[in-house]
Amino acid sequence: RPRLLLQQKKPRYPSATGEMRRRNQRYSKDSNANGTTRLRKKMRRDPSGIGTNTKKSGTNVVCGIGTRGSKGSNISHSPSVGDQEEKGRSSEAEPETASPKQEGPDSLPLVQVFFPTVDEFADFHDYISSIAPKAAKDGICKIVPPNSWTPDFQPTRKRFKYTNQKIELRCKKERGAVQISSSVQKRDLSVEDFVKLAATKICGAEAVPEDTNRVEDFDAHEDINRVEDFEAQYFKELQTSDYLEALYAKDLDFSAFASPDKEKCQWNLQSVPHLSKGLLKYVPYVVPGITTPYSYIGTRFSTFCWHVEDDLLYSINYLHAGSPKVWYGAPEEEMKLFETVYDELFPNISSQHNLSKKTTMIHPNFLREKGISVRKCIQKKGEFVLTLPGAYHSGFNCGLNFAEAVNFADDNWLESGFQELKKKKESFLVPFIPYTEVVVKAAESFWGGNLNKRFTAMKMLLDKERKNRLELKNRFPEVPRKLKKEWFAPSLAYCDRCKEYLYVTLITRKDKRSEREHINIGTRQTESRECDGNDAGSQEKVFLCIPCFCSEPEPEPEPKTEQSSKYEVTCFEHFSDAELRLKLSRLRRLQ
Repeated sequence: RPRLLLQQKKPRYPSATGEMRRRNQRYSKDSNANGTTRLRKKMRRDPSGIGTNTKKSGTNVVCGIGTRGSKGSNISHSPSVGDQEEKGRSSEAEPETASPKQEGPDSLPLVQVFFPTVDEFADFHDYISSIAPKAAKDGICKIVPPNSWTPDFQPTRKRFKYTNQKIELRCKKERGAVQISSSVQKRDLSVEDFVKLAATKICGAEAVPEDTNRVEDFDAHEDINRVEDFEAQYFKELQTSDYLEALYAKDLDFSAFASPDKEKCQWNLQSVPHLSKGLLKYVPYVVPGITTPYSYIGTRFSTFCWHVEDDLLYSINYLHAGSPKVWYGAPEEEMKLFETVYDELFPNISSQHNLSKKTTMIHPNFLREKGISVRKCIQKKGEFVLTLPGAYHSGFNCGLNFAEAVNFADDNWLESGFQELKKKKESFLVPFIPYTEVVVKAAESFWGGNLNKRFTAMKMLLDKERKNRLELKNRFPEVPRKLKKEWFAPSLAYCDRCKEYLYVTLITRKDKRSEREHINIGTRQTESRECDGNDAGSQEKVFLCIPCFCSEPEPEPEPKTEQSSKYEVTCFEHFSDAELRLKLSRLRRLQ
């Protein structure tokens, strides 16, 4: 009895056109060595990635995701770029050459791929510290966990809002550089509803099978061999099309990992920020996406634009299911050069503020022409991508997928965090991480860390505090100094001028101001509270750091009354000078 075999053929051209979307089927008879005739059906695969319900193959393919049917599939695939990375299980990446006809990046070298053993994989921070020096030259790297590590994928039942990404502004100097806007939609959807919406938007309602909303089986094998085609089509649309739209459910405040046991399952992203050797466990408040994971549900060509992590932290991204992600990264040493190139492309938009909003996509080829060593990473299901502090990175999704990411910090981050703190203070930006509190608490924990780096960070902090307190004593000897062990709430303890988080020394002053902004450090929500300046009872307490207080002009003297206390000033100290010196001496002895 003849067998019906389904054979896939790569598209002749990388871009999707109306002509290529029509499937070309033809039948031919072949005879094998035994003389048996078999019927072979050749089917040209749709380059647009829009699948149909193929009952004979037993696989339903919709916008890059296959949901298994009752029968197994006989589809075979040629080795993909991602498969080539794993050959020989080598940590060194080989350069990849793209087709000259494609619009995608030309000959971008791949990032390094690391394959930890079961013993190496047991300790998260030890392994990250061992590979960080090697991965620093790329800025990002890929980590393939051992085959024995199989985490449970548990999509949430929560409902969320999604965004609609569109090209908002194209650079006149370089068409491969665009500003992408994201408009938040008002509808609240579940994961199943979003999957069906994405499939309907791409394929059309008539092409969506009834069981498309099944998300328990994200199968990405239909897209793995087509990453190069997707990449070429993505950058061609970015350069030539004025309308590129994609759905993206991003920054979702939940995790698809099971409830963690912090020390037994260290690669569970819910437990990564709180591990014993990490530093984010000292943060006294919850910062979504930093101290707790964010989830991301991407669709075809949904983009995460060029950016560095908040406060130059590490980040770890895990692809739970679905189609691959394509990443581009640059090392930390080229961060300033990257911002200079951005300023040349968009002179009217500040790089420091706009890049943090993740709205800019720049063609990797253009960046390499400017001397930035951009590298590429193809992340498949079940793989991690690590980004190092200060590494600019971006990318896009090849199809529907489900990923999760979180930040973390170790002792190697202390120097980068200190530089970022100074930079944010000069720009009057509120930091996400209370650097001073993290340093002080880390110095009190003498085990499980790099004492040399903690000693260096504590010494810089101590020198800074000595200098500030000496200036305050010389200029304002009348200001009372009080020791306060029960510190202020984290949502209040920041300087109203430079936005620095205050943990060691804080100056309060009553001020008659019509309005004061209150910023919640954890949620970043800004609220305004009005007060009546004529009523002494409505006077606001302004929090200042010592440099900002000393730089303000001295107020004119006022006649003292029982209700007037406009210039009442108090300096609160969490630690005395002697306690700070004691902490430093203990670190020096342990060192």
